[in-house]
Amino acid sequence: MFNVSLWLRAAAVLAVAVSGVALAACGGDDAKPATTAATTAASNATTKAATTAAATTAASGATGSAAKVQIADNSFTPSVKIKAGGKVTWDWTGSAAPHSVVGTSDNATTLLKSERNSGGKGTYEVTFPTAGTYKYQCGVHGPSMSGEVIVE
Repeated sequence: MFNVSLWLRAAAVLAVAVSGVALAACGGDDAKPATTAATTAASNATTKAATTAAATTAASGATGSAAKVQIADNSFTPSVKIKAGGKVTWDWTGSAAPHSVVGTSDNATTLLKSERNSGGKGTYEVTFPTAGTYKYQCGVHGPSMSGEVIVE
């Protein structure tokens, strides 16, 4: 006796097998060997890492011998990194709210003492003679508005 159910299952298995072979053969012209794909992936990862490092450096304000910090509404942006002997300029860019720059770390207390500025405009410049991390805050708003200068 002929079993229709068994015959349909066998036909389905055969169809799946033929489809799999056909799909494997259709790699197209853009298929790359595994080594090329791995090399491309490694190259892309290296490029992404370099781009991320450059973006991090830009965001930290690292500019070599000079850097700018904006004093906006209750924030210092950004913390910066400079070389010894370099200069940092704080630029009041926010509203007319009063702000100042006051050193809080031992090496910064005598170096960083700006006047209180309440006009929303103006600058304050300091040259950093030696390497170290110089922490500061706003003399009006205290620790909630703080920043640092890293000198290499």
